[in-house]
Amino acid sequence: MTIEAPGFGSEVEPVARLAAGMAHAGFQKYNSAFFLISRRAKARFEYREWQAVLRDAEERIGLYHHHLNLVEAGVRPLLGARVHDFFLWDDIRTAYLEAHRENYNADLALIFFYSVMRRVFVETGEPIEYSDDEIRRSLPAQSEQNPNRPVRVYPANRPEDVTPGLLRRIVLDFRFHAAFHELEHDVRLAAEMLRPELRRALAGRSIDRIEVLQSAFYRNKAAYLMGRVVCGKRSVPLVLVLLNPPEGIVIDSAMSNDADLSNIFTSARSNFHTDTGSYREVLEFLESIAPTRPKAYIQTAIGFIHPGKLQLVHELRRHLAGTGEVFRVAAGVPGTVMVVFALPGFGYVFKTIRDVSTKSTFLGRSQVIAQYWRVHRTDRVGRMLDIMTFHNLRFRRKEFEPCLLKELLKEAPSSVREEADYVIFRHLYAQRQIAPLNVFLADPAVSQERKENAAVDYGYALKDLAAAGIFVGDYLPKNFGVNRQGRVMLYDYDDLDDLVRWRFRSMPDPPEWAETLPFEDWLSKGEYDVFPEHDFRIFTTPAQGAGVFLKHHADLLDPAFWNGIKRELNAGNVPDFYPYPPEKRLRSRW
Repeated sequence: MTIEAPGFGSEVEPVARLAAGMAHAGFQKYNSAFFLISRRAKARFEYREWQAVLRDAEERIGLYHHHLNLVEAGVRPLLGARVHDFFLWDDIRTAYLEAHRENYNADLALIFFYSVMRRVFVETGEPIEYSDDEIRRSLPAQSEQNPNRPVRVYPANRPEDVTPGLLRRIVLDFRFHAAFHELEHDVRLAAEMLRPELRRALAGRSIDRIEVLQSAFYRNKAAYLMGRVVCGKRSVPLVLVLLNPPEGIVIDSAMSNDADLSNIFTSARSNFHTDTGSYREVLEFLESIAPTRPKAYIQTAIGFIHPGKLQLVHELRRHLAGTGEVFRVAAGVPGTVMVVFALPGFGYVFKTIRDVSTKSTFLGRSQVIAQYWRVHRTDRVGRMLDIMTFHNLRFRRKEFEPCLLKELLKEAPSSVREEADYVIFRHLYAQRQIAPLNVFLADPAVSQERKENAAVDYGYALKDLAAAGIFVGDYLPKNFGVNRQGRVMLYDYDDLDDLVRWRFRSMPDPPEWAETLPFEDWLSKGEYDVFPEHDFRIFTTPAQGAGVFLKHHADLLDPAFWNGIKRELNAGNVPDFYPYPPEKRLRSRW
């Protein structure tokens, strides 16, 4: 089959042009499918197609690997014995770049090309380092010349100008094809919430203008209208969150501070779907309203997962070069399935899979990889940290503490090897670093109030995960962590399962002959049986904060709670999860 690749140069050999054409076609198909799924999110919201929203989210995440698979399947037989010939791949890259160098999305196209190379070279263990091939030099100029800046501008000079009328205009400019429930009431409440927050944030400074991104950001059952109040070189967030219950569209929240945005742009939630035709300007806008969020978070939040991974690697390389820090074993109980390590001043932990584990449920590396892929694709409902997966990532040996390196080479030889002065990870995970819950609850430097709040939120984490259909399996506090805002999240995914598969049973009375015997000696318990009164009392109630935990979450010990959730899941109902506290909901102010 002949592949036409417009713009490919003639100075490279024909097989390189053909391979470049396959990669070019693969990227174009991926890009088109990505934007098609993203843009239909508006209609999904308008028509309350919540199950379709979940399917779209999972499908879009799988697109990248799907199209890489197709390109790899074409390139391998085409190149044959030369598939690992670096000189040939230089020619392929030259031809590929000719078709993309002047395009707005040239940076995304180049990342896709290197993903193809990594896929082809993965079995050789050869690290494929990204090079921007001078494409990035042209990007700022492209952004400045972009005639379609994706913002609407609204005049304002002071916080008092954020009136119900202005908010009504902002909302109606999105032209939703669905009725509003009580828009006049909502914009009044939103203005009342926003004005004092803006007065505090601006501290008497005047407003230049208000800008709002033209396309809403859709996630789960909500639409986020992302705006900013521009004051000189400073930007203050102005975000409206819309829901669409059966009564009609409502404004559920109005936010304008960084803490609110931290909960929105987090790896513990699924990605937004929005029109990112002008993605570079969109990313700049989002970075301005969430300046404390890592750039990798912002990129992955709009579905740009591989650019986000590349951003994280760049930041990690700069940190290693600039600080001289070395990787060391991470704090907390050592994992029986993973070797976990970190840098003292870098906000991520890194994990690699042990070849052998003492854990009884360990079924091998492939099972762990499948579990982590599942979490990456699923709705994490603010309670599970996402994971970035890397292949054949290379570091210098001197960047590891000797005892850590010894453990990695001994415990995970299928994933880690030495080569000259380098350590190469065949398979490596990166995850945002948070304090292990068991360490947090035992830390004498943490106040009793914060410990009790974490113990209570731990219970809410279990309930949120259950409502999302997730059975954690290993519910011990050591598998959960606490972030800077005090929110508890799961970060160990070895034993996750579908909650609907499990049977939640009441504890029967023991027979007379067994009254003095241990539970395990007389009760018949199937593989998927759970007795919450016994099992969860032992495994979920934290050693510290047990009293306050049970005060709020005694229902976790009742099979009726779990079976009620199973009924909701089996009925296909999609639960509501809010990335902001109840006091930020407008209807809590009625």
